[in-house]
Amino acid sequence: MSNFIKVLGIKLSIIFLLVDCLQGRGGPDKIPPGNVKDLSLVNVDYYGAEIMFTAPGDDIYSGKASKFELRYSTDQNFALVPEKYFGVLGTEVLETPEPPPAGQKVRVFVKNLEPKTKYFIGLRTYDEAMNFSDVSNIVEFTTKDVPGGSGEVVGRISISSEVLSSDGQKIYLIFPGLYTLEEVGETFKLTPIRTDIPPIKGARIVWDGEKFISLGGSVSNELIQSAIGIFPDGRMVIMENSGDIVPFGRNGFFGYGFMNHKILKIDDKTFAVLGGVKFLSPRVDIAVEEGKVSKIGLEKIPIFRVEGNKMVWSILYTQATTYPFSVLDPAVFMAERGERRNIIIWGGNQSESAIVPSSRMTRLELSDLPVWNEYMPFSGMVLKTYNTCEAESVIRMIKVKNLEKTPEDIREIEDPMSLNKGDRFIYQGKAVEVVEDFYLRRYFVIGRFRKEYSEFSGIFGIFSDGEKEILSRIVPTIGKSNFVIPGISSACSAEYLKDKMYILHTGEIYIIRFRNYEILVEE
Repeated sequence: MSNFIKVLGIKLSIIFLLVDCLQGRGGPDKIPPGNVKDLSLVNVDYYGAEIMFTAPGDDIYSGKASKFELRYSTDQNFALVPEKYFGVLGTEVLETPEPPPAGQKVRVFVKNLEPKTKYFIGLRTYDEAMNFSDVSNIVEFTTKDVPGGSGEVVGRISISSEVLSSDGQKIYLIFPGLYTLEEVGETFKLTPIRTDIPPIKGARIVWDGEKFISLGGSVSNELIQSAIGIFPDGRMVIMENSGDIVPFGRNGFFGYGFMNHKILKIDDKTFAVLGGVKFLSPRVDIAVEEGKVSKIGLEKIPIFRVEGNKMVWSILYTQATTYPFSVLDPAVFMAERGERRNIIIWGGNQSESAIVPSSRMTRLELSDLPVWNEYMPFSGMVLKTYNTCEAESVIRMIKVKNLEKTPEDIREIEDPMSLNKGDRFIYQGKAVEVVEDFYLRRYFVIGRFRKEYSEFSGIFGIFSDGEKEILSRIVPTIGKSNFVIPGISSACSAEYLKDKMYILHTGEIYIIRFRNYEILVEE
Protein backbone atom coordinates (compact mmCIF):
# COMPACT_ATOMS: atom_id res chain seq x y z
CA MET A 1 0.00 0.00 0.00
CA SER A 2 2.82 2.38 0.90
CA ASN A 3 4.54 1.66 -2.44
CA PHE A 4 1.30 2.44 -4.28
CA ILE A 5 1.06 5.76 -2.46
CA LYS A 6 4.68 6.59 -3.35
CA VAL A 7 4.09 5.80 -7.04
CA LEU A 8 0.88 7.82 -7.05
CA GLY A 9 2.71 10.73 -5.40
CA ILE A 10 5.45 10.67 -8.04
CA LYS A 11 2.90 10.65 -10.86
CA LEU A 12 0.98 13.54 -9.32
CA SER A 13 4.23 15.50 -8.90
CA ILE A 14 5.04 15.00 -12.57
CA ILE A 15 1.56 16.12 -13.59
CA PHE A 16 1.75 19.22 -11.38
CA LEU A 17 5.23 20.00 -12.76
CA LEU A 18 3.98 19.75 -16.36
CA VAL A 19 1.07 22.03 -15.56
CA ASP A 20 3.44 24.52 -13.93
CA CYS A 21 5.67 24.50 -17.00
CA LEU A 22 2.76 25.07 -19.38
CA GLN A 23 1.47 27.89 -17.23
CA GLY A 24 4.93 29.46 -16.94
CA ARG A 25 5.14 28.89 -13.17
CA GLY A 26 8.01 27.07 -11.58
CA GLY A 27 9.69 26.16 -14.89
CA PRO A 28 10.72 27.43 -18.32
CA ASP A 29 8.11 29.40 -20.26
CA LYS A 30 6.82 27.30 -23.16
CA ILE A 31 3.77 29.35 -24.10
CA PRO A 32 4.39 31.52 -27.18
CA PRO A 33 2.78 34.88 -27.96
CA GLY A 34 -0.44 34.83 -29.94
CA ASN A 35 -0.53 35.13 -33.72
CA VAL A 36 -1.22 38.51 -35.30
CA LYS A 37 -4.14 38.07 -37.68
CA ASP A 38 -5.14 41.65 -38.45
CA LEU A 39 -1.98 43.16 -39.99
CA SER A 40 -3.21 45.90 -42.34
CA LEU A 41 -1.95 48.80 -44.45
CA VAL A 42 -2.70 52.32 -43.20
CA ASN A 43 -1.03 54.37 -45.93
CA VAL A 44 1.77 54.10 -48.45
CA ASP A 45 4.25 56.63 -49.86
CA TYR A 46 7.14 56.51 -52.33
CA TYR A 47 9.72 55.71 -49.64
CA GLY A 48 7.76 53.64 -47.13
CA ALA A 49 4.46 52.42 -45.75
CA GLU A 50 2.62 52.50 -42.43
CA ILE A 51 1.13 49.26 -41.13
CA MET A 52 -1.12 48.55 -38.14
CA PHE A 53 -2.02 45.49 -36.04
CA THR A 54 -3.32 44.44 -32.62
CA ALA A 55 -0.58 43.52 -30.15
CA PRO A 56 -0.69 39.92 -28.87
CA GLY A 57 0.51 39.06 -25.38
CA ASP A 58 3.43 37.27 -23.79
CA ASP A 59 1.32 34.12 -23.36
CA ILE A 60 -1.04 33.88 -26.32
CA TYR A 61 -3.20 37.00 -25.91
CA SER A 62 -2.45 37.98 -22.33
CA GLY A 63 0.42 39.95 -20.83
CA LYS A 64 3.04 41.90 -22.74
CA ALA A 65 5.34 40.44 -25.42
CA SER A 66 9.08 41.11 -25.59
CA LYS A 67 9.68 42.16 -29.21
CA PHE A 68 8.31 42.28 -32.74
CA GLU A 69 10.19 40.88 -35.72
CA LEU A 70 8.91 42.71 -38.78
CA ARG A 71 10.18 41.68 -42.21
CA TYR A 72 9.42 42.62 -45.82
CA SER A 73 10.35 41.18 -49.21
CA THR A 74 9.80 41.70 -52.92
CA ASP A 75 9.76 37.92 -53.51
CA GLN A 76 6.29 36.40 -53.83
CA ASN A 77 7.46 33.18 -52.14
CA PHE A 78 7.65 35.23 -48.94
CA ALA A 79 3.86 35.57 -49.14
CA LEU A 80 3.10 32.07 -50.45
CA VAL A 81 5.09 30.11 -47.84
CA PRO A 82 5.78 32.59 -45.03
CA GLU A 83 6.80 30.06 -42.37
CA LYS A 84 9.56 28.79 -44.69
CA TYR A 85 10.78 32.05 -46.22
CA PHE A 86 10.11 34.66 -43.51
CA GLY A 87 13.72 34.71 -42.29
CA VAL A 88 15.33 33.63 -45.56
CA LEU A 89 13.83 36.17 -47.97
CA GLY A 90 12.67 38.86 -45.58
CA THR A 91 14.60 42.05 -44.78
CA GLU A 92 14.22 42.89 -41.09
CA VAL A 93 12.88 46.28 -40.05
CA LEU A 94 15.29 47.43 -37.35
CA GLU A 95 13.20 50.31 -35.99
CA THR A 96 10.23 48.62 -34.31
CA PRO A 97 8.40 49.80 -31.17
CA GLU A 98 8.41 48.04 -27.83
CA PRO A 99 5.32 45.80 -27.61
CA PRO A 100 2.47 47.30 -25.57
CA PRO A 101 0.07 45.23 -23.42
CA ALA A 102 -2.05 42.75 -25.35
CA GLY A 103 -5.01 44.20 -27.20
CA GLN A 104 -3.56 47.62 -27.95
CA LYS A 105 -3.16 48.85 -31.52
CA VAL A 106 0.38 49.21 -32.89
CA ARG A 107 1.44 51.40 -35.83
CA VAL A 108 4.83 51.10 -37.53
CA PHE A 109 6.20 53.16 -40.42
CA VAL A 110 8.54 51.06 -42.56
CA LYS A 111 11.18 53.26 -44.24
CA ASN A 112 13.97 52.79 -46.79
CA LEU A 113 11.76 51.24 -49.48
CA GLU A 114 12.18 51.69 -53.24
CA PRO A 115 9.54 53.61 -55.24
CA LYS A 116 7.16 51.87 -57.65
CA THR A 117 7.93 48.48 -56.08
CA LYS A 118 5.64 45.69 -54.87
CA TYR A 119 6.35 44.53 -51.32
CA PHE A 120 5.09 41.82 -48.99
CA ILE A 121 5.28 42.34 -45.23
CA GLY A 122 4.62 40.22 -42.15
CA LEU A 123 5.68 39.83 -38.53
CA ARG A 124 6.41 37.46 -35.69
CA THR A 125 6.15 38.21 -31.99
CA TYR A 126 8.59 36.99 -29.30
CA ASP A 127 8.42 36.67 -25.53
CA GLU A 128 11.31 36.92 -23.06
CA ALA A 129 11.99 33.17 -23.33
CA MET A 130 12.33 33.62 -27.13
CA ASN A 131 9.18 31.66 -27.81
CA PHE A 132 7.73 33.05 -31.02
CA SER A 133 4.38 33.16 -32.74
CA ASP A 134 3.55 31.99 -36.22
CA VAL A 135 4.05 34.51 -39.02
CA SER A 136 1.13 36.94 -39.23
CA ASN A 137 -1.10 37.39 -42.22
CA ILE A 138 0.94 38.85 -45.10
CA VAL A 139 0.09 42.30 -46.45
CA GLU A 140 0.88 43.27 -50.05
CA PHE A 141 1.35 46.84 -51.28
CA THR A 142 3.12 48.84 -54.01
CA THR A 143 5.00 52.03 -53.20
CA LYS A 144 4.21 55.21 -55.12
CA ASP A 145 6.40 56.88 -57.71
CA VAL A 146 8.72 59.65 -56.50
CA PRO A 147 7.30 63.20 -56.45
CA GLY A 148 7.42 64.65 -59.95
CA GLY A 149 7.75 61.18 -61.48
CA SER A 150 10.77 59.10 -62.39
CA GLY A 151 11.32 60.96 -65.65
CA GLU A 152 11.15 60.16 -69.35
CA VAL A 153 14.16 60.25 -71.67
CA VAL A 154 13.30 62.65 -74.51
CA GLY A 155 16.67 63.20 -76.16
CA ARG A 156 20.25 62.06 -76.60
CA ILE A 157 23.02 64.04 -78.31
CA SER A 158 26.63 63.10 -79.04
CA ILE A 159 29.12 65.93 -78.48
CA SER A 160 32.80 66.47 -77.66
CA SER A 161 32.25 69.03 -74.87
CA GLU A 162 33.66 68.44 -71.39
CA VAL A 163 31.27 70.54 -69.29
CA LEU A 164 27.57 71.39 -69.31
CA SER A 165 26.17 74.39 -67.42
CA SER A 166 23.29 76.89 -67.43
CA ASP A 167 22.58 80.57 -66.85
CA GLY A 168 18.97 79.79 -65.93
CA GLN A 169 17.76 80.56 -69.45
CA LYS A 170 19.79 78.26 -71.71
CA ILE A 171 22.03 75.23 -71.53
CA TYR A 172 25.70 75.91 -72.39
CA LEU A 173 28.36 73.43 -73.48
CA ILE A 174 31.96 74.43 -72.79
CA PHE A 175 35.48 73.07 -73.47
CA PRO A 176 36.26 72.95 -76.29
CA GLY A 177 34.43 76.04 -77.52
CA LEU A 178 31.23 77.57 -76.19
CA TYR A 179 27.83 76.44 -77.48
CA THR A 180 24.19 76.86 -76.52
CA LEU A 181 21.70 74.00 -76.54
CA GLU A 182 18.08 75.11 -76.95
CA GLU A 183 14.81 73.26 -77.33
CA VAL A 184 13.07 74.12 -80.60
CA GLY A 185 9.72 72.40 -80.88
CA GLU A 186 10.41 68.70 -80.35
CA THR A 187 14.10 68.96 -81.29
CA PHE A 188 17.22 70.51 -79.76
CA LYS A 189 19.37 73.07 -81.55
CA LEU A 190 23.13 73.43 -80.96
CA THR A 191 24.50 76.92 -81.71
CA PRO A 192 28.23 77.79 -81.62
CA ILE A 193 29.19 81.06 -79.89
CA ARG A 194 32.95 80.63 -79.83
CA THR A 195 35.00 77.72 -81.15
CA ASP A 196 38.56 78.60 -80.08
CA ILE A 197 38.25 77.86 -76.35
CA PRO A 198 40.65 74.97 -75.59
CA PRO A 199 39.48 71.58 -74.28
CA ILE A 200 40.12 72.01 -70.56
CA LYS A 201 39.67 68.69 -68.73
CA GLY A 202 38.71 68.38 -65.08
CA ALA A 203 37.42 71.94 -64.62
CA ARG A 204 34.30 72.75 -62.60
CA ILE A 205 32.04 75.61 -63.66
CA VAL A 206 29.56 77.81 -61.77
CA TRP A 207 27.31 80.68 -62.87
CA ASP A 208 27.70 83.87 -60.81
CA GLY A 209 24.76 85.74 -62.30
CA GLU A 210 26.60 87.32 -65.24
CA LYS A 211 29.29 84.86 -66.31
CA PHE A 212 30.53 81.31 -65.91
CA ILE A 213 33.58 80.81 -63.71
CA SER A 214 35.82 77.86 -64.55
CA LEU A 215 38.08 76.63 -61.76
CA GLY A 216 40.67 73.84 -61.88
CA GLY A 217 41.51 71.38 -64.64
CA SER A 218 44.30 71.01 -67.19
CA VAL A 219 45.09 71.32 -70.90
CA SER A 220 47.50 68.75 -72.39
CA ASN A 221 48.72 67.87 -68.86
CA GLU A 222 49.45 71.55 -68.06
CA LEU A 223 47.49 72.60 -64.98
CA ILE A 224 45.31 75.72 -65.14
CA GLN A 225 46.61 78.08 -62.44
CA SER A 226 43.87 80.69 -62.54
CA ALA A 227 40.11 80.96 -62.66
CA ILE A 228 38.59 81.87 -66.02
CA GLY A 229 35.47 83.98 -66.51
CA ILE A 230 33.40 83.10 -69.59
CA PHE A 231 30.52 85.38 -70.59
CA PRO A 232 27.49 84.07 -72.52
CA ASP A 233 28.52 86.15 -75.55
CA GLY A 234 31.93 84.45 -75.67
CA ARG A 235 34.08 87.08 -73.95
CA MET A 236 36.70 85.65 -71.58
CA VAL A 237 38.67 87.12 -68.67
CA ILE A 238 41.33 85.82 -66.30
CA MET A 239 39.89 86.30 -62.83
CA GLU A 240 41.96 88.28 -60.31
CA ASN A 241 42.55 86.89 -56.81
CA SER A 242 42.62 88.66 -53.45
CA GLY A 243 41.78 87.89 -49.85
CA ASP A 244 43.17 85.66 -47.11
CA ILE A 245 44.75 82.92 -49.24
CA VAL A 246 46.88 82.57 -52.33
CA PRO A 247 45.05 79.96 -54.41
CA PHE A 248 47.81 78.84 -56.82
CA GLY A 249 51.58 78.44 -56.99
CA ARG A 250 54.30 76.68 -55.02
CA ASN A 251 52.76 77.75 -51.70
CA GLY A 252 49.21 78.08 -52.99
CA PHE A 253 46.27 76.44 -51.25
CA PHE A 254 45.57 74.38 -54.40
CA GLY A 255 49.24 73.90 -55.32
CA TYR A 256 49.86 74.37 -59.03
CA GLY A 257 46.31 73.29 -59.80
CA PHE A 258 43.58 70.87 -58.81
CA MET A 259 40.83 68.59 -60.12
CA ASN A 260 38.09 66.21 -58.95
CA HIS A 261 36.57 68.93 -56.78
CA LYS A 262 33.07 70.37 -56.43
CA ILE A 263 31.95 74.01 -56.25
CA LEU A 264 28.84 74.65 -54.16
CA LYS A 265 26.86 77.88 -54.32
CA ILE A 266 26.36 79.39 -50.84
CA ASP A 267 24.54 82.54 -51.99
CA ASP A 268 24.31 84.61 -55.19
CA LYS A 269 28.00 85.56 -55.24
CA THR A 270 29.63 83.21 -52.70
CA PHE A 271 30.88 79.68 -53.40
CA ALA A 272 32.67 76.88 -51.51
CA VAL A 273 35.26 74.52 -53.02
CA LEU A 274 34.87 71.00 -51.63
CA GLY A 275 37.08 67.94 -51.99
CA GLY A 276 39.40 67.15 -54.86
CA VAL A 277 43.09 66.54 -55.39
CA LYS A 278 45.88 69.12 -55.77
CA PHE A 279 49.14 68.82 -57.70
CA LEU A 280 52.51 70.03 -56.43
CA SER A 281 53.99 70.21 -59.92
CA PRO A 282 52.77 72.31 -62.89
CA ARG A 283 52.21 69.16 -64.98
CA VAL A 284 49.72 66.43 -64.10
CA ASP A 285 51.81 63.55 -65.47
CA ILE A 286 54.99 64.62 -63.65
CA ALA A 287 53.13 65.24 -60.39
CA VAL A 288 51.60 61.76 -60.54
CA GLU A 289 54.90 60.11 -61.49
CA GLU A 290 56.77 61.83 -58.65
CA GLY A 291 54.00 61.34 -56.09
CA LYS A 292 53.40 65.08 -55.76
CA VAL A 293 49.65 64.68 -55.43
CA SER A 294 47.51 65.05 -52.33
CA LYS A 295 43.83 65.17 -51.47
CA ILE A 296 42.24 68.40 -50.30
CA GLY A 297 40.84 67.99 -46.80
CA LEU A 298 37.57 69.38 -45.48
CA GLU A 299 38.78 70.76 -42.16
CA LYS A 300 39.49 74.12 -43.84
CA ILE A 301 37.12 74.99 -46.67
CA PRO A 302 38.20 77.60 -49.27
CA ILE A 303 35.45 80.13 -49.95
CA PHE A 304 35.42 82.75 -52.70
CA ARG A 305 33.16 85.72 -53.25
CA VAL A 306 32.86 87.18 -56.75
CA GLU A 307 33.19 90.95 -57.13
CA GLY A 308 33.10 91.74 -60.83
CA ASN A 309 36.15 90.03 -62.34
CA LYS A 310 37.80 89.49 -58.97
CA MET A 311 37.58 86.54 -56.56
CA VAL A 312 37.97 87.37 -52.86
CA TRP A 313 39.19 84.26 -51.03
CA SER A 314 38.76 83.26 -47.39
CA ILE A 315 38.87 80.10 -45.29
CA LEU A 316 35.94 78.58 -43.42
CA TYR A 317 37.44 76.85 -40.37
CA THR A 318 35.35 73.93 -39.16
CA GLN A 319 35.15 71.69 -36.13
CA ALA A 320 33.80 68.16 -36.08
CA THR A 321 32.39 65.29 -34.12
CA THR A 322 33.34 63.34 -37.26
CA TYR A 323 35.17 64.91 -40.18
CA PRO A 324 34.20 63.83 -43.70
CA PHE A 325 36.68 61.70 -45.57
CA SER A 326 39.04 63.56 -47.91
CA VAL A 327 37.58 62.45 -51.23
CA LEU A 328 37.51 63.09 -54.96
CA ASP A 329 34.26 64.05 -56.72
CA PRO A 330 31.89 63.74 -53.75
CA ALA A 331 28.19 64.44 -54.19
CA VAL A 332 27.44 67.82 -52.57
CA PHE A 333 24.23 69.76 -52.06
CA MET A 334 22.71 72.37 -49.78
CA ALA A 335 19.85 71.33 -47.46
CA GLU A 336 17.84 74.14 -45.90
CA ARG A 337 15.89 73.63 -42.68
CA GLY A 338 14.07 76.80 -41.85
CA GLU A 339 16.73 79.50 -41.68
CA ARG A 340 19.51 76.96 -41.16
CA ARG A 341 21.61 76.02 -44.16
CA ASN A 342 23.57 72.78 -44.24
CA ILE A 343 26.23 71.50 -46.61
CA ILE A 344 25.74 67.76 -47.19
CA ILE A 345 28.59 65.65 -48.57
CA TRP A 346 27.95 62.09 -49.75
CA GLY A 347 30.50 59.53 -50.84
CA GLY A 348 33.37 60.25 -53.19
CA ASN A 349 36.51 58.35 -54.12
CA GLN A 350 38.94 57.94 -51.21
CA SER A 351 41.97 57.24 -53.41
CA GLU A 352 43.92 59.30 -55.97
CA SER A 353 45.09 56.21 -57.86
CA ALA A 354 42.36 53.56 -57.48
CA ILE A 355 38.59 53.35 -57.05
CA VAL A 356 37.75 53.20 -53.34
CA PRO A 357 34.27 54.72 -53.05
CA SER A 358 32.83 55.92 -49.76
CA SER A 359 29.22 55.82 -48.56
CA ARG A 360 29.68 58.28 -45.68
CA MET A 361 27.28 61.22 -45.45
CA THR A 362 28.24 64.23 -43.33
CA ARG A 363 26.54 67.54 -42.62
CA LEU A 364 28.02 70.97 -41.96
CA GLU A 365 25.63 73.55 -40.54
CA LEU A 366 26.66 77.01 -41.69
CA SER A 367 26.79 79.00 -38.46
CA ASP A 368 29.24 81.08 -36.43
CA LEU A 369 30.83 77.78 -35.29
CA PRO A 370 30.39 75.35 -38.19
CA VAL A 371 30.65 71.72 -37.07
CA TRP A 372 30.75 68.56 -39.18
CA ASN A 373 28.46 65.76 -37.96
CA GLU A 374 27.48 62.35 -39.21
CA TYR A 375 24.32 62.60 -41.27
CA MET A 376 21.59 60.19 -42.34
CA PRO A 377 18.49 61.06 -44.36
CA PHE A 378 15.13 60.29 -42.77
CA SER A 379 14.70 57.42 -45.22
CA GLY A 380 16.77 55.86 -47.98
CA MET A 381 19.55 53.39 -48.67
CA VAL A 382 22.91 55.18 -48.60
CA LEU A 383 25.22 53.48 -51.11
CA LYS A 384 28.86 54.01 -51.94
CA THR A 385 29.15 56.54 -54.75
CA TYR A 386 31.74 58.31 -56.93
CA ASN A 387 32.09 60.16 -60.27
CA THR A 388 29.02 62.18 -59.38
CA CYS A 389 27.34 65.35 -60.58
CA GLU A 390 24.28 67.13 -59.25
CA ALA A 391 21.26 69.11 -60.42
CA GLU A 392 18.49 70.83 -58.51
CA SER A 393 14.81 71.67 -59.00
CA VAL A 394 11.64 72.49 -57.06
CA ILE A 395 8.38 70.50 -57.07
CA ARG A 396 5.04 72.08 -56.28
CA MET A 397 2.96 69.71 -54.13
CA ILE A 398 -0.76 70.39 -54.68
CA LYS A 399 -3.07 68.90 -52.05
CA VAL A 400 -6.71 68.33 -53.08
CA LYS A 401 -9.84 66.87 -51.50
CA ASN A 402 -12.63 64.89 -53.16
CA LEU A 403 -15.96 66.70 -53.59
CA GLU A 404 -19.19 64.95 -52.68
CA LYS A 405 -20.99 66.47 -55.68
CA THR A 406 -19.67 67.40 -59.10
CA PRO A 407 -20.31 71.10 -59.90
CA GLU A 408 -21.80 71.80 -63.32
CA ASP A 409 -19.06 74.25 -64.29
CA ILE A 410 -16.15 71.99 -63.30
CA ARG A 411 -13.46 71.45 -65.94
CA GLU A 412 -10.45 69.41 -66.86
CA ILE A 413 -7.20 71.17 -65.97
CA GLU A 414 -4.59 71.77 -68.65
CA ASP A 415 -1.80 73.29 -66.56
CA PRO A 416 -1.66 72.05 -62.94
CA MET A 417 1.00 74.68 -62.15
CA SER A 418 -1.67 77.38 -62.62
CA LEU A 419 -3.94 75.97 -59.89
CA ASN A 420 -4.74 78.07 -56.83
CA LYS A 421 -6.40 77.32 -53.50
CA GLY A 422 -10.14 76.74 -53.97
CA ASP A 423 -9.88 75.81 -57.65
CA ARG A 424 -12.04 72.84 -58.65
CA PHE A 425 -11.24 70.44 -61.46
CA ILE A 426 -11.49 66.82 -62.58
CA TYR A 427 -8.64 64.57 -61.44
CA GLN A 428 -8.55 60.85 -62.18
CA GLY A 429 -12.24 60.97 -63.08
CA LYS A 430 -13.35 62.63 -59.83
CA ALA A 431 -14.22 66.18 -58.83
CA VAL A 432 -11.62 67.68 -56.49
CA GLU A 433 -10.79 71.02 -54.89
CA VAL A 434 -7.36 72.49 -54.12
CA VAL A 435 -6.86 72.69 -50.34
CA GLU A 436 -3.27 73.91 -50.11
CA ASP A 437 0.13 73.68 -51.74
CA PHE A 438 3.74 73.51 -50.61
CA TYR A 439 7.12 72.94 -52.21
CA LEU A 440 9.70 70.17 -52.14
CA ARG A 441 13.29 70.79 -53.13
CA ARG A 442 14.57 67.97 -55.33
CA TYR A 443 18.30 67.32 -55.64
CA PHE A 444 19.52 64.86 -58.26
CA VAL A 445 22.75 62.91 -57.77
CA ILE A 446 23.99 61.20 -60.93
CA GLY A 447 27.00 58.88 -60.85
CA ARG A 448 28.34 55.43 -60.05
CA PHE A 449 26.81 53.59 -57.10
CA ARG A 450 28.04 50.46 -55.35
CA LYS A 451 25.93 48.12 -53.23
CA GLU A 452 27.96 45.31 -51.68
CA TYR A 453 29.50 43.57 -54.72
CA SER A 454 27.34 45.07 -57.48
CA GLU A 455 27.80 48.45 -59.15
CA PHE A 456 25.69 50.55 -61.50
CA SER A 457 25.38 54.00 -63.05
CA GLY A 458 22.18 55.74 -62.06
CA ILE A 459 20.27 58.62 -60.52
CA PHE A 460 19.21 59.21 -56.93
CA GLY A 461 16.93 61.97 -55.73
CA ILE A 462 17.10 63.74 -52.39
CA PHE A 463 13.70 65.25 -51.60
CA SER A 464 13.63 67.94 -48.89
CA ASP A 465 10.57 69.60 -47.34
CA GLY A 466 12.64 71.84 -45.06
CA GLU A 467 12.39 69.43 -42.12
CA LYS A 468 13.73 66.13 -43.41
CA GLU A 469 15.37 64.62 -46.48
CA ILE A 470 14.28 61.46 -48.30
CA LEU A 471 16.82 59.61 -50.45
CA SER A 472 15.28 57.54 -53.23
CA ARG A 473 16.47 55.95 -56.44
CA ILE A 474 15.08 57.39 -59.68
CA VAL A 475 14.74 55.14 -62.73
CA PRO A 476 13.66 57.07 -65.86
CA THR A 477 11.82 55.38 -68.69
CA ILE A 478 12.45 55.32 -72.41
CA GLY A 479 9.37 54.15 -74.25
CA LYS A 480 7.90 51.37 -72.10
CA SER A 481 11.24 50.26 -70.66
CA ASN A 482 13.42 51.47 -67.81
CA PHE A 483 16.37 53.55 -68.96
CA VAL A 484 19.81 52.47 -67.79
CA ILE A 485 22.49 55.16 -67.97
CA PRO A 486 25.63 53.75 -69.65
CA GLY A 487 28.66 53.39 -67.40
CA ILE A 488 29.87 56.69 -65.97
CA SER A 489 33.65 56.30 -66.09
CA SER A 490 34.52 59.87 -65.08
CA ALA A 491 32.84 62.76 -63.32
CA CYS A 492 29.77 64.06 -65.15
CA SER A 493 27.99 67.43 -65.21
CA ALA A 494 24.25 68.11 -65.04
CA GLU A 495 21.73 70.96 -65.01
CA TYR A 496 17.97 71.22 -64.54
CA LEU A 497 16.15 73.76 -66.72
CA LYS A 498 12.36 74.25 -66.87
CA ASP A 499 11.08 70.66 -66.79
CA LYS A 500 14.16 68.81 -68.04
CA MET A 501 17.43 67.53 -66.66
CA TYR A 502 20.48 67.53 -68.94
CA ILE A 503 23.29 65.08 -68.11
CA LEU A 504 26.66 65.14 -69.89
CA HIS A 505 29.23 62.38 -69.57
CA THR A 506 31.76 60.76 -71.90
CA GLY A 507 30.59 62.66 -74.98
CA GLU A 508 26.84 62.08 -74.59
CA ILE A 509 24.04 64.36 -73.40
CA TYR A 510 20.96 62.64 -71.98
CA ILE A 511 17.81 64.77 -71.70
CA ILE A 512 15.17 63.61 -69.21
CA ARG A 513 11.79 65.29 -68.70
CA PHE A 514 10.19 65.41 -65.23
CA ARG A 515 7.02 66.88 -63.77
CA ASN A 516 7.46 69.96 -61.62
CA TYR A 517 4.29 69.21 -59.66
CA GLU A 518 2.55 66.41 -57.79
CA ILE A 519 -1.17 66.20 -56.94
CA LEU A 520 -1.94 64.66 -53.54
CA VAL A 521 -5.47 63.48 -52.73
CA GLU A 522 -6.46 63.74 -49.06
CA GLU A 523 -7.37 60.38 -47.58
